[in-house]
Amino acid sequence: KSPITSKTPFGKCDRLEDDQEFIVENMEMPEGFCNTAWLSIYSNVRLLSYGFDLPWFEEKGVALNSCTDGFRPVVFKLERV
Repeated sequence: KSPITSKTPFGKCDRLEDDQEFIVENMEMPEGFCNTAWLSIYSNVRLLSYGFDLPWFEEKGVALNSCTDGFRPVVFKLERV
């Protein structure tokens, strides 16, 4: 049983769509991006922007992150370009 009861069903994320792409410039949240999701991925966006690679991925310049909204999870593939 869920530890909380929502008032309405949540469904899918209402801010982001499948296969959307965003480019981060000057470490600013892209227009149209979700604030909650941005806070969830920001640390890895920053690491990749400074040229770091995450040691648990074979590929260089990539990361996977998920939004912390547990009711409407979204997974992000971050790529350094």
